Amino acid sequence: RAANKQRSVLAIFRLLDADGSGTLGPEEIRNGLSQLGFDKKGRAGIDKLVKQADADGSGEIDINEFVDMISDAMNNGEMKESQMDLVEMMHDLLHEDEERRKNMVEGDSSCMLNPRELTSHTWDLAVAVILIFTVLSNPLSMAFEPVSERLFYFNVASDLIFCVDILKHFNTGYLNDGGFAVIDRWKVTKAYLLSWFLPDLIASIPIDLFLIGGSGSALRASKILKLLKLFRITKIIRLFRLSRLSHYFYEMRTAFEDYFKVQIPEGSVSIVYLFLYLLLLVHWTGCLNFMIARIYEFPEGCWVEVAGLVDARVSRQYAWCFFKGLAQMIGLGFEIPPVVNTSCIDTQFWCTMEHWTSLVCLYIGVTFYALLISNFEVIVQNANHSRINLREKLQTANDYMKAKHIPSHIREKVRNYFKIQFQEKGLSGKTFDEAAILQELTPNLREEITLYNQQ
Repeated sequence: RAANKQRSVLAIFRLLDADGSGTLGPEEIRNGLSQLGFDKKGRAGIDKLVKQADADGSGEIDINEFVDMISDAMNNGEMKESQMDLVEMMHDLLHEDEERRKNMVEGDSSCMLNPRELTSHTWDLAVAVILIFTVLSNPLSMAFEPVSERLFYFNVASDLIFCVDILKHFNTGYLNDGGFAVIDRWKVTKAYLLSWFLPDLIASIPIDLFLIGGSGSALRASKILKLLKLFRITKIIRLFRLSRLSHYFYEMRTAFEDYFKVQIPEGSVSIVYLFLYLLLLVHWTGCLNFMIARIYEFPEGCWVEVAGLVDARVSRQYAWCFFKGLAQMIGLGFEIPPVVNTSCIDTQFWCTMEHWTSLVCLYIGVTFYALLISNFEVIVQNANHSRINLREKLQTANDYMKAKHIPSHIREKVRNYFKIQFQEKGLSGKTFDEAAILQELTPNLREEITLYNQQ
């Protein structure tokens, strides 16, 4: 109930604060009410309302004075006439604001979804869940034939769902920088064609449907079938679609923090993301190495044949694929032991493919390794940022007290004050300058935070 009251008061203030200055003057209130169709109070009545609520005598009502006025009016049994009129208008104004938000659209093309609709969000969430599963299962299907057979229907169904998702993007508006929902079919089509359409289309082609019936020896040996199997590598494009899930992960994290009243350090989140990306890259590179050998039926001299993994169980094959991918991540793609890190020494086409696959994986590994080290350095530096600030403050205070010849017992009290402030102020011992933070925000955000702090 308190949260609803907070949103109601804030919504009214924003509706009336046309210039976003954070204050309401008599003329601004009168114009705002008149535009919304609530002009029953005359000039004298509005001037009286402002005078009654203006505690500091500035001639305008700021967010704090507005909150006090509305709170008194809603909590006290006896209300002044001007306050009663404003409270009576509250629900009408909020209804007006809701209708205005619904009408924040550009274009009126038919048969298109509004991106704010629940249907659109539900579909996007379902596709996001399927995407996570396919990012993990696709490399297994490409590398291991038994897994591909078991996941055949899932792979085909997921590809078809992604094809439907492409059609959905052509028929769903998007939110522009101004917060308006663009429902213009031409603008939506142009925006999608110039962004994710081509990657989505390539990654959504149901290759498994074209591979049906490819168990015969003649067809298996054909170049067309081998090219189709190689074309399955394009599924790796789906890795880039994970970037579109970042806002879902962020919302889940903030919801977790708000519910349990905790704060997850940004450094810890970055470390978890880096290790997840590392495991995902190792998963894909290991399976790609095995897939190249399998497409050419494990020719003599390939790393799978040399390691004796051709007829091994799938779990053992995957374990060594994961090891090979992890070795490539740290630059051990052509080293021995173990034997899985070897590569063919022939010049045939399949051997060339194996060499290039190993080389590309090595470059990816070296690049990721460099990013990992640099991010670790930044994370460690940021983790100690608050303590560095404390030491700087203590050093400045010590220099000041030495210059002024402050007695030692007073110096100790000052140092203890800073340490206690560091431990108790803010979350996780982090100190902050509230005034400086609020100064950087827009008037509307300052109003919302001020309103929350007064609860």
